[in-house]
Amino acid sequence: MRFIFGIVVGAILLIGAAYIHDASIDPAKDPAARPMVNWEVVSQNMRGLNDWLHDQWGWLSEKLHRAS
Repeated sequence: MRFIFGIVVGAILLIGAAYIHDASIDPAKDPAARPMVNWEVVSQNMRGLNDWLHDQWGWLSEKLHRAS
């Protein structure tokens, strides 16, 4: 029962996040912004997130190694 509940909650969160992202896009402010309706846009967004996380991890590990 928990597993099915988790799948349902995950699907609702996914759809809700995509809706909020698409609703917050203002073409007048940023004409290059596109809604996440195809996998190319999602792939670009995930690649950007992955690069940002990689940079943050490098910064954090550098700080920790310098403190040791």
